[in-house]
Amino acid sequence: MLNSTTLNTRLLPLSILISSLVSGGAIAAGTEKSISDKLQDFKTSNVIDATQQQQLQERMKEKVQKQQLEEIAKAEVKRVEQKFKTAVEEAAHQNDLWTPIKVDLQVAEAGKKAANDARDEANKKKDTALTNAGLSLTATAQNEIDNNLYDKKDELNNKKQTVIDNDKHLKDTTDQLIAKGDERTNIDVELEKIAIDLSSNESMWNSQSFIAKDPKDYTADEEAIAKVHRDKRSELEDKQTEQNKNKKDVLKETKRIALKIESIHKAITEDKSKLEQARDDFTIATQAKEAFDFALITEKNAKDAQTTLDTAEINNATAKQQFDTAEQAKSEAEKKVKDQMLALQDAKEAVVQLNRVNPTLNAPVIDQTLDKTITQTIAGSSLAVLTHVAGGTQNVQKDGKIISSMVREGGTVNLAAGAAAFSTTITDGTLNNQGGTDTDSVVQAGGQLSLTGRAVSHNALVTKGGSVTVSDDSIVNDMTSRGNITADSKATLTNTIIADGSLTLADSAVAHSTLLRKGMFIVQAGAKAIATEINGGTFTLQDGASAEDTLLQKGSFTLNKGATAINTKVNGGKFTLGNGAATDGTIINGGEFDVQTDAIASNTKLNSGTFTLSDGSAKDTTVNGGEFKVTDDAIADGITLKGGKFSLRSRMQAFKLVVESGDALIASSLQDVIIKGGTTTFDNNAIISGTINAESNSFIRVYDQATTQDADLKLAGKMEFIAANNSIPTQHAFKSMAMNGGTVDMSKSTVQLNTTSLAGTGTFNLGSTFINHTSAPLNVNGQADGQFMVAINDSGIAPNNLDVAKINSGNADFTLATGTVNLGNYQYKLQSDGKGGFKLVTDTNGRNAGGNAALTPSTAGVLALANTTPVIFNAELSSIHHRLDQQSTAANESGVWGTYLNDNYKVKGTAANFDQKLNGMTFGADKATKLDNGVLSIGGFTSYSSSNIKSDYQSSGKVDSFSIGMYSQYLVDDGYYVNAVLKANRFNQNVNISTQSSQATGSSKLNGLGLAVKAGKHINLDAFYVSPHIALSGFSSGKSQNTLSNGMTAENQRATAVTGTIGVNGGYRYVLNSGTEIKPYAIFSVDNDLMANNKVSVNNEIFDNSLKGTRANAGAGINVNLNSNLAISTEVKLSKGQNVETPMTINMGVAYNF
Repeated sequence: MLNSTTLNTRLLPLSILISSLVSGGAIAAGTEKSISDKLQDFKTSNVIDATQQQQLQERMKEKVQKQQLEEIAKAEVKRVEQKFKTAVEEAAHQNDLWTPIKVDLQVAEAGKKAANDARDEANKKKDTALTNAGLSLTATAQNEIDNNLYDKKDELNNKKQTVIDNDKHLKDTTDQLIAKGDERTNIDVELEKIAIDLSSNESMWNSQSFIAKDPKDYTADEEAIAKVHRDKRSELEDKQTEQNKNKKDVLKETKRIALKIESIHKAITEDKSKLEQARDDFTIATQAKEAFDFALITEKNAKDAQTTLDTAEINNATAKQQFDTAEQAKSEAEKKVKDQMLALQDAKEAVVQLNRVNPTLNAPVIDQTLDKTITQTIAGSSLAVLTHVAGGTQNVQKDGKIISSMVREGGTVNLAAGAAAFSTTITDGTLNNQGGTDTDSVVQAGGQLSLTGRAVSHNALVTKGGSVTVSDDSIVNDMTSRGNITADSKATLTNTIIADGSLTLADSAVAHSTLLRKGMFIVQAGAKAIATEINGGTFTLQDGASAEDTLLQKGSFTLNKGATAINTKVNGGKFTLGNGAATDGTIINGGEFDVQTDAIASNTKLNSGTFTLSDGSAKDTTVNGGEFKVTDDAIADGITLKGGKFSLRSRMQAFKLVVESGDALIASSLQDVIIKGGTTTFDNNAIISGTINAESNSFIRVYDQATTQDADLKLAGKMEFIAANNSIPTQHAFKSMAMNGGTVDMSKSTVQLNTTSLAGTGTFNLGSTFINHTSAPLNVNGQADGQFMVAINDSGIAPNNLDVAKINSGNADFTLATGTVNLGNYQYKLQSDGKGGFKLVTDTNGRNAGGNAALTPSTAGVLALANTTPVIFNAELSSIHHRLDQQSTAANESGVWGTYLNDNYKVKGTAANFDQKLNGMTFGADKATKLDNGVLSIGGFTSYSSSNIKSDYQSSGKVDSFSIGMYSQYLVDDGYYVNAVLKANRFNQNVNISTQSSQATGSSKLNGLGLAVKAGKHINLDAFYVSPHIALSGFSSGKSQNTLSNGMTAENQRATAVTGTIGVNGGYRYVLNSGTEIKPYAIFSVDNDLMANNKVSVNNEIFDNSLKGTRANAGAGINVNLNSNLAISTEVKLSKGQNVETPMTINMGVAYNF
């Protein structure tokens, strides 16, 4: 290391320059101002005093001067280094230029040697080739060698052609030999066939039976056969002789060709030998030519190589000179660099001397670096600012301070008790706070903050990858972390923000007002978290840990076995009590609260969200909203339901439930419940014991499998029984029933309710399904006292059971709410059975009862509807008779016509009375034919009418009638007439029953057919006429079935009626001057029902619905013939009889005759 004297001597000019710059204010003011500002901030916050501020500023000013000196030296070094670099680059460039030139020289030298060697070798090969070619070594002329080569080539080509010609001749001759061989084969095949044919011919001959005979004795046929045999054999033998001759000729020619081939083979062998010799001579001549030519080339190459070598030697000399010059420049530049480096080293040494760390400081220092070999101690009341702890160690004693230290490269800062550190940044190293105070520390990835011995940390920031350990009664305030924090041994953390990473408390550590945004917050045994707010991440309490005043906004909060949480508020997220955990005073405003096996939740208030009790227990829970679900063998004790939903699932237990509002679903064991409002449901698996106190605004649903037999019921509200299958009676029981104006609704199920005692006042709504079974729906096995109303729904089904209540003893009184009830065909009232019970009996004092059982509106409606068909038939028939009467009192002419009918009926039936109002239209046409003694008219018609029916039992109906028919009339010239009408109807019937408790409807469709015959005589007395007549009509309807919506069934067993009529018409005819003819008239008749049968089956009970009786009819009308074609008419009639009264019947018609 250089001493200070050497430093000052070498850098004297630089120091003078720096001094002038400092005095002139030209030093880098920006850097000094930034540090000055920091020092002023530290003084303002009382971290340093004014004296320390002045000392630090003077030290900083001195350091700036030394650093500037170092910077100027660095700049000069940089300049000479750049010059040296340029020289080195130039030398390298010249060396790069010279290197290929040297290579070219070396290549040229090698090329020259190789060219000379090649020339010598080529000359040797040339001499050998000339000798082999039979040429003189002196034969160097090019044409001599070329002529020799051409001659050898011509000789070779001639030999090749000779061989080719002989090969072709051999092939042609061989083909001839092969052809002769094929020809011989064909001859052999033909001879074989001939031999076979000869053998076959002989065999055929030998098979003849007559060959043993003498040929002279052959018959004609045998002779013919023998001739055929002889001719065939002669023919075949001739062919055989010819083929043998051909075979001999072929063998002779084949032998000649074979000898020729042998001669050709011999010539080819000789020619090939000559060809090989000619080929060898040509090869030797070619080698001589090539050797001679190569010798000429190598000679030229040797001369070219010498020229290249001469050029390379010149270039090499020039490049070497330029390289030597560049090397000299590089050496000089290198020497200058060494000199300037020595000066720079001196400048750096001056700065190092300024920054040299004293082992122990008693005065303020600023901007020092502690490397791995340095340990610095900050003594009491001393100060270090902007220290770079780069692997070294900085110990801060009591009352010592460090500001803005940066710990890196594994460095360590140790704060003793009473020491202070401000704005420390730990990037790779450790800050050990051993009882001191650190403020605004930043712990980055790889950094560690350790607090022990009552240390205090304020406003620390821990980034991702950083870590903090807190123990020994240390205190942490306002820390924000994304790293990992571990606290134990009575450590205290206040206002900690966990933005990510983790916070772990153990061994009596306490955290106040922690905000968890992300990451994990774990509280272990003995530790406690107070006023924690969870906005994300997971908060976990392990065995032995506790938490108070926790606010869960989102994320998750989990208590493991043995953990305890008090006054938790859940606004979102999920709060889970694990196995054996406990919580008290939890408020749930949203999210989920899940209490698991053996966990205990006390004093919980559910305002919204979900509270699930799974195999744990809950005490004193208040439900204002949301849903409280009890499942999996859980126990709930003291539940107050003010809103929301409460569900008690299978195998659970609940005690002291209070329902003020909301919905409670009980599907397990419940002991003692007070219901002030809302809806409570006892599901199929519910087991209720203790007391059920249902106040006036309560509503309870009880399903058919629920068990209540061990419960005492106090009912001021409403209890409703519900069954899945109303066809099977369900049994329900209570230990006792005390009613205070409450209602038991049994209308939705077939309930048989049993109780030991009944008292108070209330209502039993039995519906109507109980009437289909065999016993009373209410059974009191002991004492019954009080006043009770019974509501029973109307039903169209005939009752099988009329017992309402069976009572063992007491003075209870039961009254039917509606006075009477409509069941099946009759009305019933409720009265005592004389044995303490109450039953239904038929009402004989009702409307139209007359001492008989009063009919229900449904029965009356059905019976009234059944009586409408004959009434409608007769009403519509009057329109047809109105047309026929017109024709019988005038010229019987053809025409078309129409009528409007309005009719009112008052019917007093055997079973039911009703009023009927009918409106209808009829359209017809007829044809009149003149006969010898009169006129015959035949016509047809169609009609429609609508009738509204109203019975005296609050039932109504409607009947639409569609009809079609035909009629005829014969009018004799002397005044007698007879007519007949045949009419078919289609009736659509609808009935609507209204009672005090229900509505019922039904419909049916049926057909009807009727025939009417009428005869009389017209007696004319000038303008007057009188027409006595008699008539007979009959009607029959088909059967119809009707099932009402209330269950009533009815069957009309066919309505039949035959009616006889006797009467007279009389009128006056006069004609106006205009030609209009007016015929007023009056009518009178008497109808008598000769036969009437109308039986109706209602609920399998037969009612006689006959309207048989006698009626008197009177009326008046007018017919006006406006001209010879157009006529109008009107008629008004009334009728009165024993069962049917018609206050008014109106027929208005119009006809056009032609």
